[in-house]
Amino acid sequence: MPARALKIEEAVSRLEPGDHVCLLFSNPRRWHDFMVSFLAEGVARGERCVYITSLYDPARLKRMLAGSHAGLGPALASGQLLVLHYSRVYTPQGVFEPEETMCRLTDAVETALALGYLGLRVTGEMHWASYRPPGYARLAQYEAMLNPLFEHLACLAVCQYDRALFAPSLLDQIAGAHSWVVEA
Repeated sequence: MPARALKIEEAVSRLEPGDHVCLLFSNPRRWHDFMVSFLAEGVARGERCVYITSLYDPARLKRMLAGSHAGLGPALASGQLLVLHYSRVYTPQGVFEPEETMCRLTDAVETALALGYLGLRVTGEMHWASYRPPGYARLAQYEAMLNPLFEHLACLAVCQYDRALFAPSLLDQIAGAHSWVVEA
């Protein structure tokens, strides 16, 4: 099924567990505001939130989030909001293996539920794929594999794609593999 478009202004409140969202952005301010609101909404809903970064050093991103207008500092301190470097999730052995990444995602959902959270809200900066690590050619396949998985998980994911880093044809393929597309 092709992805459905969702306006950025309504996306944060509209998204639910099971949704797999492609955020295509070219406006850094709108991207930042959306991501902070997305995380703050997850914290307010009692979900565990995970931000996977490839653009920022995790310590720097934590400082940025803690100082945001959304006041995410307490969620960072309690462990409700985690910030992870992309290599821990997507390429822990230096190679992108979609099946292993999906297992890590499933484990993260199970851990969140076991800790008493209502689900997992995860977002990943997909900049790492523009570095072309071994296995990155399977990125579109991985994105398509996630939709059936999310039908059975208490998980909501936003995959962040900077339009400047990827070919339009690849972005079209990747966007089509998501249940929703949001433009910023």
